[in-house]
Amino acid sequence: MRHSAVSALTSALDEEIYRAMFEDAGVGNARVDLATGRTVAVNSALCRMLGYEPDELLAKTFVEVTHPDDRPRQAELLAGLGRGEIERFECEKRYLHKDGSIVWASIHVSALRDGRGEPRFAIGTVQDVTERHRAEAALRASEERYRLVSQVIADAVYEWSLETDAVEWSEGLHTLFGYAGADVGADATWWSARIHPDERRHVLADLEAALAGSAAGWVGEYRFRRGDGGYASVVDRAYIERDRDGKALRLVGAMVDVTEQRVLEAEHELLLAREKAAREEAEAANHAKDQFLAALSHELRTPLSPILGWSGILLEDTLDERQRREALEAIHRNAKQQNQLVADLLDVSSIVSGKLRLNVAPTDLSTVAERALDAVRFSADAKQIRIESDLDPQVEQVRCDADRLQQVVWNLLSNAVKFTPAGGVVRITLRDVGAHAEIEVRDDGRGIDPALLPRVFERFWQGDAAASAPRGGLGLGLAIVRHLVELHGGDVSAHSEGVGRGATFRVRLPRLAAKGASSRWERTGSQG
Repeated sequence: MRHSAVSALTSALDEEIYRAMFEDAGVGNARVDLATGRTVAVNSALCRMLGYEPDELLAKTFVEVTHPDDRPRQAELLAGLGRGEIERFECEKRYLHKDGSIVWASIHVSALRDGRGEPRFAIGTVQDVTERHRAEAALRASEERYRLVSQVIADAVYEWSLETDAVEWSEGLHTLFGYAGADVGADATWWSARIHPDERRHVLADLEAALAGSAAGWVGEYRFRRGDGGYASVVDRAYIERDRDGKALRLVGAMVDVTEQRVLEAEHELLLAREKAAREEAEAANHAKDQFLAALSHELRTPLSPILGWSGILLEDTLDERQRREALEAIHRNAKQQNQLVADLLDVSSIVSGKLRLNVAPTDLSTVAERALDAVRFSADAKQIRIESDLDPQVEQVRCDADRLQQVVWNLLSNAVKFTPAGGVVRITLRDVGAHAEIEVRDDGRGIDPALLPRVFERFWQGDAAASAPRGGLGLGLAIVRHLVELHGGDVSAHSEGVGRGATFRVRLPRLAAKGASSRWERTGSQG
């Protein structure tokens, strides 16, 4: 009975975490029943993307919200998933927005199998790429306009005599680049002086090489200064007229303004880069989710084995008094471990949903720290780790939830003990620093790779999964610490000089005397 209850709790927590990740994703998520083709779950990001309320979108099949031209291919791919012929597919398709407009999307779809191993659902991640498609269409239209225009007009056409260095320009120079006739110089120096300084030497050297060789023409691309002082991107194409000996006599060419095309190309590249970064972020989040769910299932079930094993032996009533005590201690220890895991998960759920409440009152931080020390001493003594404390009793009180702040300090101390080898030292200090009270927990243990420091307070993320797994836990403690400290108007930071060189965590909280005005949580009210 106990095993069934715990398994039910585990399944419920697994489902709750999955729902939170499904809903909170930065991209659209959907789940489609492969047997009926009906959409059975969508998140808010997908609803916003397509303009529907959740119940409206759930009332439609994938066919109804897919562009008619894309429906056959989508049906074929989903049918392949349903028959088990493919496990996943990626493609781009067009959705129909509620207002009738087209939404281009990049989709990544995987099959989810039931307990018998049969494909049951299609799980899809949907990313809006409409802006990229619009940019590509605009770029194609611009290129086509440029091709047509270049066929019917001569842009900034010039004739350059290499013997006299005189240059004659067409009216296109004035139209394209905003120069009045009197402002245009009659020699090549005027032209070269208006090439962007960063590109001038390269352009002139390239032109000189073409003239000195046997090339029939020259093509260059550079930025050319307009009459208003700004720069235009131009493509310069010239025919080289030579004498019988191959000496260059004259250049006849045209400069074409390609600024619009280059801007569109740059925007296109930027959109592609953003899309790639968003896709990589979504894939990383999905990977982290999978790792976390695997760890969650393992960590919640691990304490069950000794609990069930020892409780079964106790029921047989064959143990002497010493063995009975050992059995009860093992059951109690593993039950506490599982209780802590469940408590951490519930805290994270409350934080994510904004329902965590604080019971604030003026509090003596040294008392809070002492209570946290008492709670961690047993595990420290078991590893022969010495705990040194320097708690200034004169530190000004803070307004806080004493239990939650004790949880913060306990988490930091427990982490320090967990990652400090036997015989090591953990130090905790409490002091006034400016307008804040500062709690510092320092250890001489495993340390942290500096590259991972920015991520140590992230939810559902562990930097060294292989090294951390034997120590147990889900890596939620530091995420809870950060949220609780920030709810109290403070901040927390991590420091380490590298692996093997220990770590330091500092919590700063505004002191009562320094606050003056109400703190953030007093202004906004309790969390809920």
